Amino acid sequence: MHENTPAEKCRLIVFGSLVAALILQGLPFSLVTYTAFTSGGVTRELVDTYSYFNIQENAHYFYIPLLTSVATLLAAARILGSLLKKEKPQKHRLDVACLLISAAGAVASFAILRRAVTGVSMVLLSLAVAAYAIQFGIK
Repeated sequence: MHENTPAEKCRLIVFGSLVAALILQGLPFSLVTYTAFTSGGVTRELVDTYSYFNIQENAHYFYIPLLTSVATLLAAARILGSLLKKEKPQKHRLDVACLLISAAGAVASFAILRRAVTGVSMVLLSLAVAAYAIQFGIK
């Protein structure tokens, strides 16, 4: 039976955090737009909600969450590939770049939107970056 090393456990934590963040990013209430309009002297507000994977032409701040979700998806795929191959943990520039882009995008999304879902996603992606860094410090 194959025993998990501490570095493999860290990779599992990274992968689990990325999958959990992707699930939150895919939910249709992560991003919110508010449109106010006046009709007959009454102001009404229209609230629309979207997932991170939605592309809107009229909302420039949707591109940061989209970049975050694509980087998270790519990082999760790379980590899953390394877990399935059972290869020794190696620091790959693409993994590091994807994790840093997704974490920075999550921070920016939370700063812009200030929603609980974006905050939890930010924490999960920060955990993934920390666990990825820790796995190379383990001997």
